[in-house]
Amino acid sequence: MRKYKLSLLEEETIILYNQAEKEIEIYTHDPVLIKKLKEQPQTARLKSVNKQGGYTYIILKSELIIRPRKHSTGDTLEKQRKQAEKMRNLQKFKEKSDIN
Repeated sequence: MRKYKLSLLEEETIILYNQAEKEIEIYTHDPVLIKKLKEQPQTARLKSVNKQGGYTYIILKSELIIRPRKHSTGDTLEKQRKQAEKMRNLQKFKEKSDIN
């Protein structure tokens, strides 16, 4: 019998986080994330590995950091939205001026 291979869509990363527990469970197939977690044995504890290559790690909530990426211009998404809105308003103003 052939071994089932997961598609890229099925190779998920799931972070289980709730208010009741002090730890977070991370299930992943992402080789980069697995490598990073393996390199952190003092903070990331391996819970299990499944037959399809998914790893489950346990970490403390205090170890998880989520940060938005900055865009190449250094602007945040909110700044970009505001700039786009200004440009739309300026375009509307120019269109009204051309009509009159």
